[in-house]
Amino acid sequence: MLAGPVRNALDIGCSVGVSTLALKDWLERREGTGVTVEGLDLSPQMLAVARVRDPGGRIRRWHHAAAEATGLPAASVDLITLQFVCHELPAGATRAVLREAARLLRPGGVVALVDQDPDSAVIRRLPAPIATLLKSTEPYLEDYFSLDLPRALEQAGFREVRREACDPRHRVLVARLA
Repeated sequence: MLAGPVRNALDIGCSVGVSTLALKDWLERREGTGVTVEGLDLSPQMLAVARVRDPGGRIRRWHHAAAEATGLPAASVDLITLQFVCHELPAGATRAVLREAARLLRPGGVVALVDQDPDSAVIRRLPAPIATLLKSTEPYLEDYFSLDLPRALEQAGFREVRREACDPRHRVLVARLA
């Protein structure tokens, strides 16, 4: 879906920076040098670890902010990634994060989400005790599973929503800002 060059990318919910550094590597292979990648997370402790994992300062900046109210400039990013974030949030917060992503993206920008797939046969066939255990460690999982995430992306202003399984339990959703 990336029609043009990516100059700026933001990894929302970056945690300790594993996904952010992988994104930087991928974009440099795709675009060459000069791509700016930043990470954003609500946890200052996770960001501290991310900074230690990035001793050469390859990531331009590690932002400490809420994903639904980043404080970053509007229309300043070409690509936003959210990896394993949405299942950690109530549905209303997920919708707010998607609206913020739409605000941050330039026209034609792309958002890519990786998370659990509510339609996964593996998840649907979990034995009751395992499903109960999973839900006990993930307080918003039921909310996430009942959220129509492709529809929520469209409601936030995204188009061309594409879905693809990335393994037996997880999906990738990619969409372009209208």
